[in-house]
Amino acid sequence: MIIVDLLKKRFNNGLPNNLFFLRDKTGKEIDCLLDNGTSKSMIEIKAGQTINRDFFSNLTYFSELDPNPKDQKFLVYGGEENQESWALSSCHGRT
Repeated sequence: MIIVDLLKKRFNNGLPNNLFFLRDKTGKEIDCLLDNGTSKSMIEIKAGQTINRDFFSNLTYFSELDPNPKDQKFLVYGGEENQESWALSSCHGRT
């Protein structure tokens, strides 16, 4: 649902589909990668109700491979709270 909502928002604003899924040869993955031209936004989606430090591991891994201070990293999870921690933004996926 989250990816579909991102696509709908982009299309409704007349923006191109620039959403990608990223997986490396070791199996590390990012659920949604948005190409913003000079930067990228990485989004990890987790079903868990409680934030776990492990949720951020792939975001950290990929941001260290290609560091760019303009990049944004987000975690969407099944819990109730929005948090800013570990230099990342997290938000609940409930509407």
